[in-house]
Amino acid sequence: FFFSSRRRHTRFRNVTGVQTCALPILVEAEHSARNVALLTKSSFERTTELIDNELLNFVEEYDPTLSEAAQALRLSQLKLPASIVQVAVAREDGSVAASSISYPVGSATIVDRPHFRVFADGGRTGLYISVPVLGRVSNLYTLQFVRPLSHRDCRFAGVVVASYSIADFNKFFNNVNPGEDRKSTRLNS
Repeated sequence: FFFSSRRRHTRFRNVTGVQTCALPILVEAEHSARNVALLTKSSFERTTELIDNELLNFVEEYDPTLSEAAQALRLSQLKLPASIVQVAVAREDGSVAASSISYPVGSATIVDRPHFRVFADGGRTGLYISVPVLGRVSNLYTLQFVRPLSHRDCRFAGVVVASYSIADFNKFFNNVNPGEDRKSTRLNS
């Protein structure tokens, strides 16, 4: 067995004023990391679009006069990715009116949550995606995809929230395969 400490260098980089060598393995790792980042971005954008389209449909057809049971039924009928562990409606006071996983909801409230406050305090429209939070109804760490709801006279009526399981990211990364040649990246099926 012969071991050589000399390695073939592919290019030089100036890092903080010091000349360093980029070894072929580092170049391959950088390329693979870039591919994984692009794949992650593309997957998350597709998922976000699916979730947002369903939330928009719900917002357009929202009727605040429906009973909690009727709202819970509507929420459970949304066609959302499996990574959504819950969809809920919160009233303008922050109390949870309906949930796709629990009926009746009880006394749950999101009045203090940033993803509720951003709409309740006014000035915000459109889709809001939160930082990871521990769900008070689902008891899971999730990202909140949130859209505001309005009364017929356009006053704030609350929010609809889709809770995206951050565990889905783990599943996603466990299925990423950098490929034999380290130049291609694919998802295992």
